[in-house]
Amino acid sequence: MTSILILGNGNMASAISEFLARASVETKAVGRGEEWDASGFDAVLLAVPYTAHEHIIRDHSEALAGKIVIDISNPVTFDPLARVRAPQGSAATALAEALPDSRIVKAFNTNYAGHLKAAGIDDQPLTVLASSDDRDAAAFVLDMASRAGAETFDVGSLDRAEAQEALCYLQMAITFSEANATEGGFVFIG
Repeated sequence: MTSILILGNGNMASAISEFLARASVETKAVGRGEEWDASGFDAVLLAVPYTAHEHIIRDHSEALAGKIVIDISNPVTFDPLARVRAPQGSAATALAEALPDSRIVKAFNTNYAGHLKAAGIDDQPLTVLASSDDRDAAAFVLDMASRAGAETFDVGSLDRAEAQEALCYLQMAITFSEANATEGGFVFIG
């Protein structure tokens, strides 16, 4: 059975865990300050804000060596909503630079928690995008998402993570300007 360690125990961690359960993926979420061991897990998913990456890199780079590390973060601020540009181009490319022995995949960052729990938007299946410089790691993530019922797209190398983050920022800017901030979203039909 596939198993994922989720660093974070908020709304997105819960939603991703529920979504991946549809694909018979076992997940374990751990919160800030809790001890964890990544051995025995197929991948580690970072369900933490972009600002928490520095702490994870500083304190856990050895534990993440050799692991598929799934980054769902979007470098934004919320009061007001604004995009933050990582010096390396994206949060994911910054992770890859700081964790050279890990296999970084950018995924789930364009999906809202409610859409993950519902596995779709209205009558459309959820769309999960992934970018990575490791084709096998990207395929691993997209296979889990596909088995959970999502449409999946491998958008290419990790340098495309910046576009994924920009797409999410655009989605947030549009939907947050409406009364039902997390009801809208993008799906790809084709």
